[in-house]
Amino acid sequence: MEKFENQLLTPQQVSDLLQITVGTLENWRLKNHGPKFLKLGGQHRSPVRYRLQDVEDFMFDDAKKPRRNTGPD
Repeated sequence: MEKFENQLLTPQQVSDLLQITVGTLENWRLKNHGPKFLKLGGQHRSPVRYRLQDVEDFMFDDAKKPRRNTGPD
């Protein structure tokens, strides 16, 4: 049985999950932003894949947390 956390997703699948364009994912990769990704091969045009667990980690790590009140009462 395949472990879901090791499931590889295409850029199109990730863009659907995050509700962004594939182009935005490409820009994020160039800017070192977004979910971790894998290049399948050493060439410039090698296919890119994302581990489902890495996409989920990005989604939840990037969630905004409520600010704590640090001022006087």
